[in-house]
Order: sequence, then structure tokens, then C-alpha cells
Amino acid sequence: MQACRTVVLVEDEPLQRESTVSLLVDDGCVVHPAASHEEALEILQRNPHVTVLITDIALSGAETGLDLADTVAAQWPQVRIIILSGRVRPHPCVLPENALFCTKPCAPGALTNLVRQCVDW
Repeated sequence: MQACRTVVLVEDEPLQRESTVSLLVDDGCVVHPAASHEEALEILQRNPHVTVLITDIALSGAETGLDLADTVAAQWPQVRIIILSGRVRPHPCVLPENALFCTKPCAPGALTNLVRQCVDW
């Protein structure tokens, strides 16, 4: 039996967010989309069953996806993190211990495979 994959997806570009939500839902995930750092934290506080956070590095507002990843790693250590970026590849030492990095655009199968890998971690 497949483990439950409940994902918070943080992407501030609406079309990118919608297409990624569709991709993940088609793969059997329960997805909670968020447009900002603050919205993602609100979802995490309300939903104890989140297993994976996916965030873009570049988010509108003062906080970055890396800031969000650090907060999530500290407050919800059971949540696995996937950080996406098409512009910046962070040095591995700046990623939280429970985080993976994926370059955008990523192949559809690559992101869903990373989510599965996170759940099986």
C-alpha cells in the first residue's frame, strides 16, 4: 500500500502553481497550494498530516523559499522538503538536512519521483 502523500506546494506564479498541483494530484497526492511563505505556514499549522513541502526559492515578499525551508525544518522536522529553482542552485550546505533540490523546469516524472522518495525517506 502506498503511503499518504500530502503536499504543501508553495509557488507564487499562478499558472506554474496550477500546473504543478494538477501533476501532483494526477499522481495521487493530496495538495494544499500556497502562494506565499505565510500561507504555507498557516496550512502547516492547520494540517498535521503534511508529509512534503515543495517550495520555489524565489517567492514574492521578504522571505525566500530557503527561509521557509529552514522554518519548516525547525518546526516540523517530520516534513520532507523539496526546493525548486530555475535561477539559483544553492550550495548543499545551505539546505536543511531533510531537503532535496530540483532544478526548474523539471521533468514531470522527476518531481513526482522526488515526492515519493521523500515519503519513503
